[in-house]
Amino acid sequence: MMKLFQDLDVDGSIEGTSFIKTSGTSSQYLMADGSTSTASGTIGGATVATQVAFGSATASEITSSAEATFLESAGKTLLQVGSTGGKAQSIININQTNNDTSRARLELSRNTSTRGFLGIEYASTDVTLYSNDNLVLDSDGDDVIITTQSTSNVGVGNTTPDHKLDVTGRIKASKGLQVGEETSTAANAASEGTIRYRAAVAISGGKNASLVEMCMQDSATPTYAWVIIGSSTTWV
Repeated sequence: MMKLFQDLDVDGSIEGTSFIKTSGTSSQYLMADGSTSTASGTIGGATVATQVAFGSATASEITSSAEATFLESAGKTLLQVGSTGGKAQSIININQTNNDTSRARLELSRNTSTRGFLGIEYASTDVTLYSNDNLVLDSDGDDVIITTQSTSNVGVGNTTPDHKLDVTGRIKASKGLQVGEETSTAANAASEGTIRYRAAVAISGGKNASLVEMCMQDSATPTYAWVIIGSSTTWV
């Protein structure tokens, strides 16, 4: 055995079966600064198979819950939050720092390449659903429903819709376009170009007819009026 009675300076690593500090004991660890410590660094607690481990309410302990599970099986990797007999609410919260440079996202990837995400971007308060390719909303035999508050609108091609459905661009239908009966809307600049259908309107001579009308500018002022662009045969 060789003993050194002065500092050893090594440019590289030292490998050995053991390192002994004369002032230490077998239950102590040799620290990088040459001191010794009895801190073991162990973590207590217990988990259950397939349940996700997380920190418990007790320091330096882990636990798990049936409400958060991870399972790998043939052709499927499943991370599940909530169970059939669990809590009233199951929530995954992705929080964003409130500044102009942070984002909170749930990303979908293929072969490590992001294909789309649901997220909050930077200082915007909007929630964005984004796809790098087609964004498909599908339902197995049931309707696809977009529900908004009574004062909210839906925009297609624009970010500031001012009607219930506001489309920037042409609208194409493979079948007919059905318009309803609207009598409460005034003829004005905001309604210009609007088409409406009116059923069984009383006209002269005690007769009735159904009308198709459009709101049009009818003077240089300008003023506007509902102009009949089509009518049915009359009846009594």
